[in-house]
Amino acid sequence: MKEKKEHNICILFFVMRNFFLVFVIVLPFFINYSYCQVFSGVCRNKETGNIIPYVNIQILDRDTHNKRGCITDENGVFTLDMSNKKEADSILFSCVGYEKCSLKIRDVQNLKNRTVFLKETVILLDGVGKRAKKMKMVEKILGVRKIPMNKYMGFAGEIRKGYECGVLIRIKKYTLIQKLRLNTLPCSYDTIFYKINIYKVRSNPLDESILQKEIYIRVPEEKKEGEFIFDLTPYNIELSDNFLVTLEHMVPSDASKDLGGGCIYFSSDPGAETYYRDSRSTDWEVMSGGISISLDVKMER
Repeated sequence: MKEKKEHNICILFFVMRNFFLVFVIVLPFFINYSYCQVFSGVCRNKETGNIIPYVNIQILDRDTHNKRGCITDENGVFTLDMSNKKEADSILFSCVGYEKCSLKIRDVQNLKNRTVFLKETVILLDGVGKRAKKMKMVEKILGVRKIPMNKYMGFAGEIRKGYECGVLIRIKKYTLIQKLRLNTLPCSYDTIFYKINIYKVRSNPLDESILQKEIYIRVPEEKKEGEFIFDLTPYNIELSDNFLVTLEHMVPSDASKDLGGGCIYFSSDPGAETYYRDSRSTDWEVMSGGISISLDVKMER
């Protein structure tokens, strides 16, 4: 019995020793696999090293062409879920005023200090507005104009950073944008913080911005109902064809999370339409009823 007992102990020791060796060998692979599922990094200006807030980031699956992504926060920090992604899949970084940057997932994971550097685009504005001085111009209001406040539509539920909605503007003549107008109803959030986007309608996909500089607007808690007017003349926005103007929900610098549960409503025109999407990684959808976004412009007569 004693010999048998000692024999069993030896077998148990052998099994435990080998299990431990296997565990030690396999553990780094599990750690590496787990580590690769979620990746955090930061976006910075290549020339200055300054952080770049609100950069749009998309992961493109080369096999299914499905897109998924996120937006950097006010500190330029981003977190990507890379589960079920292949090393050869691409990640696209884009921001108004910077050149687009496409990197393979394996290259992003090997970045020094987990930093993505974006290069500023060269912007020449000397000719902006000169065309308007040479032609007869007329002032107009485009988009969904101010309408009775008893007609409204909006969004309720979990509203995330990056949620975007807007209206299609149809033009055929040279147009210079002056102001943007919003007509809002009470909402459940303390502060409304948006990024204004203007897209070329003929681009494919419909996410090519014509802006040369980011535009942010903030509506504080004490003034988040009624008509709001924002001056856009400093941005020198010229157009001559149909475009989509949108509001992208952002998170103010004094917050760190998505907007979360709640609601935002605008006065609405039942005869118009609203374009919307959950994020840059989803397709545009259209619903009946246009939210009250309008533009004061100078247009060629």
